[in-house]
Amino acid sequence: MRRGLILALLAAGALLLATSERWLAPRIIAGRLPSGRAQWIWAAPDRAGVTPLAFEAARDFSLDRPPSQALVHVLADEEYVLFLNGVRVGGNRYRPGSGLDSYRVAPLLVAGANRLLVELRSGRRAGGLLLRLVGDGGLEIVSGPEWRILRRHREAHLDPANRLAEARLPRVWGGPPTGRWRLPEAGALLPLHSQLVTGQGRRLWPRRMRIGEVWLAAQGGRPSRRPPSGSRSLGRQVTFDWGRQVTGYLGLIFATRQTPKALLYYGCDPTDLEAAPDDHALSARGRLIWTAAVPRRFRCVTVLAPQGVRRAFALEVDESRAAPRAARRRC
Repeated sequence: MRRGLILALLAAGALLLATSERWLAPRIIAGRLPSGRAQWIWAAPDRAGVTPLAFEAARDFSLDRPPSQALVHVLADEEYVLFLNGVRVGGNRYRPGSGLDSYRVAPLLVAGANRLLVELRSGRRAGGLLLRLVGDGGLEIVSGPEWRILRRHREAHLDPANRLAEARLPRVWGGPPTGRWRLPEAGALLPLHSQLVTGQGRRLWPRRMRIGEVWLAAQGGRPSRRPPSGSRSLGRQVTFDWGRQVTGYLGLIFATRQTPKALLYYGCDPTDLEAAPDDHALSARGRLIWTAAVPRRFRCVTVLAPQGVRRAFALEVDESRAAPRAARRRC
């Protein structure tokens, strides 16, 4: 009888220990990670069972007073562009083993309503976002079920004073480690987008463009004469030439808001469209203007856009600050 009671107590103790380990382990792990309690989130499949290639995730929060210090840590697969209260903070691409990107964002926070908005893009259709905003005074905002998914871009969504239209619940993959994503490590402290871009964000337009087999001079991103089609679109395939090496963010103005996308081939020589593209451009439905998540060094780019493209531009950056992140392609 006594032995049976001892065995029962031991069994109960073992069960309690196992249960507490399962409950405590994630919290202990989260407490040691730079991502804290943040969870990987993504868009749930639509009715057709297809995860969108590009969409936006948003989180509203309110502050009694803005903190004097605040950091946002972010990692996204395959790429992200982060906005805070309508201001572009930064962007990057995922690489296996990538650490969390960090930005100092205290100057962008305000008393009252605030909004984090992340444009997410994935050529694989699947992916994830992991984000944590921390600041003095106990401020902590993490990615999780409180976020909302926006399948269509609206400029009004950048302003926290406007309601998020047609917002949906996210799919929560769970906390790290999840799926192919390992435990995240602290990454680099990156300059804000405004600190990288020169000339107050002035657009640098190409000097000429090739439409079909004909090179045309360009001014303000427009050809010296109308394209043969006479339409507002320059066509499905256009090569843009800036006339010199540029280090900056490539930008495209599409001809349609219906999930704009394009294949990109960097180089001024005739392009083999049967070859794999150097990159691709994906934009959330409803967004006409796409800008790359990371800067590149280039002179020419051929854009193959099934639904047409109107113009291309570049946002030049301070090369000394952007050099580690600027991808170099053939010119």
